[in-house]
Order: sequence, then C-alpha cells, then structure tokens
Amino acid sequence: TGVNPMAGFQYQWTINQGSIQCPGCASSTYFPENLKPGATQTLLLSETDGNCSVNYQFSYTFGFDFGISAPNSVICKGDQISLTAFPPGATYVWSGPGIVNPANQNQVISPQQSTIYQLTLTNSNSCVVDTFISIQVLKPDTLNLPSLQTCAGVPVSILGQLTATSGIYSVKLKKANGCDSLILQQLTVLPTVNTQESRSFCKGDTLKIYDQIFTNDGGNACRTFTGANGCDSTHCVSVQAFDPPNVSDPDTLYGQILTSITLAGAPGYAYYAWQPSVNCLNCATVTVQFDTAGFYQYLLAIGDGNQCIDTVVYRILVFPPCSSKNVRIPNAFTPNGDGRNDVFRVVPHEGAEVVGSLTIYDRWGEKVYESRNKLAWDGTIRGEAAPPDVYIYIIEIVCGSSPEKLVGDVTLLR
Repeated sequence: TGVNPMAGFQYQWTINQGSIQCPGCASSTYFPENLKPGATQTLLLSETDGNCSVNYQFSYTFGFDFGISAPNSVICKGDQISLTAFPPGATYVWSGPGIVNPANQNQVISPQQSTIYQLTLTNSNSCVVDTFISIQVLKPDTLNLPSLQTCAGVPVSILGQLTATSGIYSVKLKKANGCDSLILQQLTVLPTVNTQESRSFCKGDTLKIYDQIFTNDGGNACRTFTGANGCDSTHCVSVQAFDPPNVSDPDTLYGQILTSITLAGAPGYAYYAWQPSVNCLNCATVTVQFDTAGFYQYLLAIGDGNQCIDTVVYRILVFPPCSSKNVRIPNAFTPNGDGRNDVFRVVPHEGAEVVGSLTIYDRWGEKVYESRNKLAWDGTIRGEAAPPDVYIYIIEIVCGSSPEKLVGDVTLLR
C-alpha cells in the first residue's frame, strides 16, 4: 500500500498494530498481527518536502466475523443440539454425522457418538474460512438384570411393578452427569395347560375317572397337576351317561322239530349279535329250526349308537311230531278232596297235541260226563258223587286237522 513517490519528499508510516516492511518508503507491505476477523486497521502516511506536509490515511478490514453459535458441547445420547452459523447471508457447507442439508445455516443434530463437525463459510467477498465444533456424547449405562419367570395368573414384582404379563420392562435413572441410565429386566410368563376330554358310558355300567366313580349320571371330573415347568395344569373330563336299550324278554316260543321258528329282535338298533351264532350277521330277525326235540335258548345282544347294550333271552321248546301216542292218560283217580289226583284228565304236558273233548261212560254204557271246555272229570254224576267203579272214557286228540279218538277205562277209587 502507499502513494507514488515524489522527488525531494520524505515519507513516514504510522501504525498502531502489526508491522510494516519499509516505514520510510512511499509504498510498503503491511503485516497485520493479532487482529480479530472483521476488525478494521487504519494506516497513516506522512509526506513532507520541508515546507509543507500531506497526510494520507488508509483503512483496511481484514477477514470477516464468523463462527457457530454453540460452543463445544457435551450432550447425552439421544438428545438434540441446535447449531447456527454466522454471519447470515454467507454460503455454508456443513459436514459431520446426521447432517441432512449441508447448505442450511441452522442444523439440528442428534449424534450417537462423540464427533467433530466442520463448517466452511464463504462471504460476499469470496473470503473462505473453516471452523469446527466438538460434540461429546455421553452414553447412558444399560443394566440387564437377571430375567424372571412366573406362572400365568401369578403376578410378580418387576422393577417396582406387579404384573403377570410377559415382556421386557425398563426404568430410567439419572446419572451424576445428567444422563439417563436404563435398567432392563425380562419377564417370561409360563403357560398353564387346561385340557378338556369327553367320555361317555351306559347307565348301569361303572366308569371311574381319577378317584370319582360314575354309575347312573354324568358330570365333570377335574384334577390339577404340576407340569414340567412348575406351573399348574388342570385336566377336566366331561362324562355323559346314556340310557341303554331296554328290551323285554319274549315269552317262551314253541315249535316242532324241522319246523322254522322266527326269533324277532327289536328293530331300529345299530348292533345285533346272536349267541349261539346264526348265519346272518347283524340281523334283527333270524329263523332257526331244530332236528331234535328239547329246550333251547338264544341270547341276543342289542346295541345302540352309543355302544350301550341290552341282552334279550329267547327260550324255545321244541316238541316231537304231533301224535296221540305222546298223550299220557291215568288209569285211576281218587276224587276225595285231598288235592291229590282228585280229577281225571290227560296228564298236562307241553306237546303239540291238543285235547278236543272228553266223554265218560259207566259200565252199562250210560254217558255220565261230556265236555269240550272243561276237559277234566271230578268224579260226580249230576252233582252227586259217582260210586267207585270202572268207567269208560273217549278222548279226542287233535293233531293238525285230523282228530283221533282214544278209548280206554279208568278206575274211580274212594
């Protein structure tokens, strides 16, 4: 800086800060020292020729005032901090973690770790400066307490809270540096097992569930056990009682050898089993026949859709072929009122033969008794006691459609 030198003149620079290369020269180089950015420095130059003097003043502004509004800071992890660059109106270039729009004058950041942010500013005079700010991030302490377990429905205290819900619970505490400390604890709720089972039985039978016995009515039987995880498990059995089939035994059936006999079971059931076995599986009605006279018995087990069973007994009396020769007739009787052998009749039997009529004659051929209904003579004639004697009888035996008469004598004793 300076002026054009003139012959015969002397020059002298005056400065209040910094240094000048040639204090007695018309122009020289100035070296500023310890000047703040944007500060103005005034230089004075005196020009003299012995008779007159001219003073020159030169003013210079060095750089510009710039910076970041916030100082170097210490924050807690998760907190935000606002940074503002100055002067306004400059061009800004920010760099560092979390900077989204580097050209913005204002930045709101939340660094996750300690870092240094750089700002480059360019003013209207194209002066470029760099500045920096340090952000120290204090991390919170995280303490994981031993996990807890409980059974469903059994609350426990976890971090001051009484609960029976699975999850990770936390509580925040303030450290001496003002940052939060996080305490974590996990709670696992173990399940209780509740199971339901259905059982059924037929009334009259016996069903034992645990130590409970069911006979005629249903109900519920529940027991609580301790599972492998230490929690209670409840198992319930719902019992339903079904009415079994109720079928009456039929009257005794009669038949002849080599003649078909029908055994009719109650219809409408799901299951039929005959014993002895027959040649028809699961049949309600079967036909049997026998080649030998005698007494026979069949059992029929009848089951419904609930697997309840009733047993029916079929009694069968099989006669030999119908014949008057099978009829037994006494040759004497004693109508004395003692209740023993007081009437004359065919000996009762369960044969196929049928007595159609009874006629009694005395020794002279006079008919003294005849009946087709009351087939027994009590030893009286016209209401009077008949005398002891030998009497003739005619008995009509019916086999099918061919009646046969049996003639003989009987002795009346008194």
